[in-house]
Amino acid sequence: MAIQLVAIDMDGTLLTDELEVSPRTVAAIQAAQQQGVTVTIATGRMFQSAKPFAERLGVDVPLITYNGALVKSCRSGEVWHEELLPMDTTLSVLAYFRERGWYIQTYVDDEFYVRDYSEEARTYEAVSGISPHVVGEAMFAPAKEPLKLLTLAEPEHLDAITPVLQERFGSKVCLTRAKNHMIEMVNPEVNKGRGVAMLAKRLGILQQDIMVLGDSENDMTMLAYAGLGVAMDNADDKVKAVADVVTADNNRDGVALAIEKYVLK
Repeated sequence: MAIQLVAIDMDGTLLTDELEVSPRTVAAIQAAQQQGVTVTIATGRMFQSAKPFAERLGVDVPLITYNGALVKSCRSGEVWHEELLPMDTTLSVLAYFRERGWYIQTYVDDEFYVRDYSEEARTYEAVSGISPHVVGEAMFAPAKEPLKLLTLAEPEHLDAITPVLQERFGSKVCLTRAKNHMIEMVNPEVNKGRGVAMLAKRLGILQQDIMVLGDSENDMTMLAYAGLGVAMDNADDKVKAVADVVTADNNRDGVALAIEKYVLK
């Protein structure tokens, strides 16, 4: 195995709890790129939220965003792949959340939309660095199919509604927990593993020559797919179970340690 592609999750993996990339991690990523290794980001985040971090790292390849629903070139803006959530499913999910008074937000054309500028919307804005479009009841009738739907709440609430959503919409959406306080819903054909596989195929890189790093449920498909799946020490046990190895946590240079050990010559 000679690693040629490294795909890195952002929150809880690439980023510290302060939403920063450590100097050691920056140095390791840039050293890997200087060796000819392709390094990219694979995140549930919006493209415009991931792009500034990619630019700081010198990444000049497509980014896997929205859990693989949008694969888009960092510099040229070329869309390599886009897979939207069907409108009938979107409207059903939005109506279900509306009836129950649960928070939800939509993503169309790499912008996100909320009904009210609520505490949840402000929390997401602070993490993503992107301001929402506050559109009132119009949010429940989007003009275009979205890339993703997301709900944000206390973990206890999400624990309670996750099985309900899986039973009602499980065959119509790919539903995953992102961190402990978000549920993401995308096209059922979309996941990070498929996104990494598609990018690797376009780049002519074999599955066995791919390393991925992640910490959350939405990283499990790519951890299972890659030749070398690396879970962060801060990951849940079920995430670690599908990985090949475990590195240090996101606050202790886990990404840098893995790159130094498995990639750099």
